[in-house]
Amino acid sequence: MKLDDECDHDDHHQPDDDERGEGAHTWREDSDGVSTSRIEFITRKNCPLCEAALEPIEDAARRHGVTVVVVDVDLDLALLTTFDHRVPVVRDGVTGVVLAEGLIDRQTAAAAIRAAARS
Repeated sequence: MKLDDECDHDDHHQPDDDERGEGAHTWREDSDGVSTSRIEFITRKNCPLCEAALEPIEDAARRHGVTVVVVDVDLDLALLTTFDHRVPVVRDGVTGVVLAEGLIDRQTAAAAIRAAARS
């Protein structure tokens, strides 16, 4: 998983602190820079499940025009309290509804992203 300082995507935008909130590290948009839906990918460093889930999440998000905000659970006490043993977690960036967690394969990622795109 790559965070801000190691991100090699040309299509990311760094929001200011008001846009991303505490613990958010990467803001990615679809290729034309426009996204109407967004999800939060709640993760942590050195998490094999998180690392495996990120690519399918980003691929599905790109196909559906959904923005992915990668958030490190260990940098946000409120998230840590709720999601400590549940990462990776995908939740709707607007409603906060959990769309997927734990073992997230391509099929699960696609379903979560489709749900976010509809909201």
